[in-house]
Amino acid sequence: MPSEDLNKLKIDKSDKKSVTAGRKKKPFIIAALVALMVIGVILYRTGIIAPTSTVDVTTVSLVYPSQSLSVLNASGYIVAQRKAAVASKMTGRLTALMVEEGSLVKKGQILARMENADVNAAKDQVTANLANARAMLKQAMVERDNLQKDHDRFQKLIRGGYVSQSEYDTVNTRYLRSQEAVKAAAASADSAAAALAGAEANLDYTLIRAPFDGVVLTKNADVGDIVTPLGASSTSKAAVVTLADMDSLQVEADVSETSITKIKVGQPCDIFPRTHPRRASTQAGCE
Repeated sequence: MPSEDLNKLKIDKSDKKSVTAGRKKKPFIIAALVALMVIGVILYRTGIIAPTSTVDVTTVSLVYPSQSLSVLNASGYIVAQRKAAVASKMTGRLTALMVEEGSLVKKGQILARMENADVNAAKDQVTANLANARAMLKQAMVERDNLQKDHDRFQKLIRGGYVSQSEYDTVNTRYLRSQEAVKAAAASADSAAAALAGAEANLDYTLIRAPFDGVVLTKNADVGDIVTPLGASSTSKAAVVTLADMDSLQVEADVSETSITKIKVGQPCDIFPRTHPRRASTQAGCE
């Protein structure tokens, strides 16, 4: 028993080593903590790390300065001042429709086409008549030139007394008749040319064109419908499409009689579209 008690009084060298190692690590731990504190202070001062703050949430409404000074609020519609129901000048069946509702069109653009077989045939016939009239005019001019030579020759002969007066009168009459024949042939050619211009106009009437730049609002006829200028029949259509010029848009507002005195010509007003109230307002003047 005494020997065991003496062994307990001995110092264990392994425990001494661990204590010594722990004492050596303490300066490094303290230095690391100090470095972290310094870095934290630097980040806080530079604004990278900031203390949390509370944010109050509220509702914001868009208010224009003119709303506080408005004298009248009225509702209305945006309408185009320039609209047209495009129809044909002649009766026929619609064979093609090249636009849809919402299509952008330019002035003179072909919107629809009607059947034109009979009109095209009439144009070909008038073209042939014009060619014939011009050929007859050339023939009359050639005959006139030939008779003019005879007339000039007989004028010299009658002065010399080589031919009788009756022979000269016969040649002179034929020459005058040839001049009138040339005038008649020229008139026939002009008439045929005018008829050709009319046939070309009728052919162009089968093409329905846009009268101005705009947008197709409605499509009133379909391919196969009978289109007439007046639409007198229940099965026929007058207007093929309806166009609107978007550069002529105006706002029409309903104002009561009691408030009409508040409006003056040139008075500024703000226009807010109801479909997009937050996008923009348009400055305008009263008319």
